[in-house]
Amino acid sequence: MRRILCLFFVSAWLFPWGAKAQTKTYELCVLFNDSVEITYSKEHLQQLYFVDTTSLVVVEGFSTDVRTYRLTDIRKIYFRETTGVAEACAVWPMTLYPNPAGDFIRIDRAEKACYVICDMSGRMWLRGKYQDRIDVSSLQSGAYVIRIGNQTLKFAKQ
Repeated sequence: MRRILCLFFVSAWLFPWGAKAQTKTYELCVLFNDSVEITYSKEHLQQLYFVDTTSLVVVEGFSTDVRTYRLTDIRKIYFRETTGVAEACAVWPMTLYPNPAGDFIRIDRAEKACYVICDMSGRMWLRGKYQDRIDVSSLQSGAYVIRIGNQTLKFAKQ
């Protein structure tokens, strides 16, 4: 049985005396048992639902990337408030290399962000906190996506 969980992201625009517009939004946070945390902003989240009592399914943004997480791996699901100046919300894109990957991948501007690596069907293969590089030697050859910080990157494993 599939139950749809409706998510409402609240945005409030505040205009203090002559200051730039500030936004107040909420992001969805999924905290795993191993302390890895994945966040989804309203721009990156299209749908969220549970499958029976075993899995949480997340459909991301316009690309309809589907991620499936086992509920037994999740410690907590919650919303976190984020506040900032609207003009300062630009994100510097991360760069993943080499692509296609051998045994390791590196990501510029990742700065110890949490990551999840999934295959194209949404099955999660690896997760952790980025240090200097990610060991992908255990992955089979094929196409993968990595969700790191608030960005999603695609890569191929040779």
